[in-house]
Amino acid sequence: MRRFAAVLAVVFFGSPAWAAGWYLLIPPQRNGPLKYATSRAEFTKAVDNSAPYDAWEQVSSFDSANACSSYRTGFYYMRQQKNTEARDKAAKDFSSLSLSERVDLNTERKIQNAQCIASDDPEAFSWGRAEAVASNSSPDTRKIASTS
Repeated sequence: MRRFAAVLAVVFFGSPAWAAGWYLLIPPQRNGPLKYATSRAEFTKAVDNSAPYDAWEQVSSFDSANACSSYRTGFYYMRQQKNTEARDKAAKDFSSLSLSERVDLNTERKIQNAQCIASDDPEAFSWGRAEAVASNSSPDTRKIASTS
């Protein structure tokens, strides 16, 4: 019965997180800068890249680092295309952006800062991001795929 329930979960909800080798994680947002920033410099603080990985949102899971990185690149490109008009508007007069446009630009920025993390790297989820990246002398050491 449990096996049947697991199969149904995969069919209806996609591959479970524990079944994949890599996670695509996006950083959390800070709502204050998202809503009330009056400049692009303030707005960049809306994405919390320094949050520990366990606070980041899992977008999807993948069998390989390459698949994760490719998905992230395509996802980011799609968001860039969608936000061209809002980005141009922000460059001219940031304060004229609607909340919807700010959310769209913030989502693009979160995807830009997304990370592919190996699912068998529990330290990435117990350490803060800065510590995990600082201790990463090579992609194999911490199993953090470079997605930039």
